[in-house]
Formats: sequence, C-alpha cells, structure tokens
Amino acid sequence: MIKVWNLQKNVSIPAKMRENMRTAALFTLISLKHFSQKHSPDRNIIFVNDKEIIKLNFRFLNRKNITDVITFNYPEDKADIYINAPQCARQAKEHQQLFSEELTRVVIHGMLHSYDWKDYTKKQSSLMWEKQEYILQAFMGLEGK
Repeated sequence: MIKVWNLQKNVSIPAKMRENMRTAALFTLISLKHFSQKHSPDRNIIFVNDKEIIKLNFRFLNRKNITDVITFNYPEDKADIYINAPQCARQAKEHQQLFSEELTRVVIHGMLHSYDWKDYTKKQSSLMWEKQEYILQAFMGLEGK
C-alpha cells in the first residue's frame, strides 16, 4: 500500500496532486515489476520542509546539508520516503519546470532508492537518472492522455 502524507505547510500540495504522486509511485512499482495482486509493498511518501529534512539528514546520515529526498528501507518490503517539498519547488524554478513535474521526478527517485538503486558514484547516478527519466516520461505521457 502506498500512502502519502503532507507534514509541511511551506508549499501547497493539494489532495489531487498528492493522489497523483501516489499514482506515480504505483506506476514506478509496476515499471520495476515489483507489484502484483498478491504482493503490494508498503511505501510512505512524506512531504516535509527544509528544517525537517536537515534534521533527518544529520541524525541518520550524519550529513549537514539540505537535500530533496531521503529514503529509509525496512524489512518486509517497507520504506519511508521523505521529500523536501520546498526544495522541489526551488529545483522546479531553477530548471524552469512545473512544480508537479519536479515533485513526480523526486517521488520516482525516492521509489528507486526504496528498491536499492544507488547514486553514490557517477556511474550509479547516471544509470539511476536514466531509469528515473524513462519512468517519468512514460508516466507523464500516460497522464496527458
């Protein structure tokens, strides 16, 4: 089951957009072939602000910087995906994209991390970016129809 939580108030994420993010996460599962009628992984997508993501980044990863997404994987195919909504808004503006598109991109990125995709090296990052963009374009294409 995929659940979406908005724990921040800095950026507006209406109910319809939250549902769209849930659908993008489900689409990612299907794209990765990690979904079936018998087995539905548990994922929490949690929208937070800068302050909260910095706390999480320092407490669990010993990093003092801001980031757009942190994924925590747990046993039994469960994960919490924390997404910094204000950072996504800044990234959308910087890249001249719609906020909803950048948010979808980061949801997909977090979902990939929840299946142990890594982006620590340039090669890993390149492979992950390619997969993320492929899923994003496929999802956006379906969404537009």
